[in-house]
Amino acid sequence: MKSKITRVVYAEKKFLGNYETCEVTAEVTVDPADNPANVMKRLKKWVAVQVDGGPWREEDEDEE
Repeated sequence: MKSKITRVVYAEKKFLGNYETCEVTAEVTVDPADNPANVMKRLKKWVAVQVDGGPWREEDEDEE
């Protein structure tokens, strides 16, 4: 039986100071036609962009 990578998960944590962190985790299902290494590269890039955005919080509708 030949093993195949079918799912890739990547997480990155950024320390914000004052005991606060921002963690982003993403998971992608690998299409059989895709190279798992290329999928991981794209996933890592996407997660890094999200982490650099800092902690996300929903703005209240009253704040404008």
